[in-house]
Amino acid sequence: MDRNVELERVLVFITERIAAEGVRSGQPLTDEQRLLLNNLPKTCTLPATSFGGPEFSLEMPVPRNLNYERLIALAKEARRNDLSLNPASVLEWECAVAVSKLNRHPCHGS
Repeated sequence: MDRNVELERVLVFITERIAAEGVRSGQPLTDEQRLLLNNLPKTCTLPATSFGGPEFSLEMPVPRNLNYERLIALAKEARRNDLSLNPASVLEWECAVAVSKLNRHPCHGS
């Protein structure tokens, strides 16, 4: 099994399900959301910053990304809808999470 081929298959599955859920919700993905979905960042670009001594530490707040939040919500709703319509689809979703986690892709959600 080629890990790159499996990851590509999983990403197509997840991308198609999120886009379909957007259409089903009556609000298809915008061009910006589709671009983000197809090019998820591998890591956070904002560094964690500490203030004060070891007893007082805060991380720098991360600005909200409403497009990213919408993609997450659509992914959750797509999975929920798939499982309610076809409980056997749990295997496909579990496979998608496992393959993306194995490849350290940000869509694995943990």
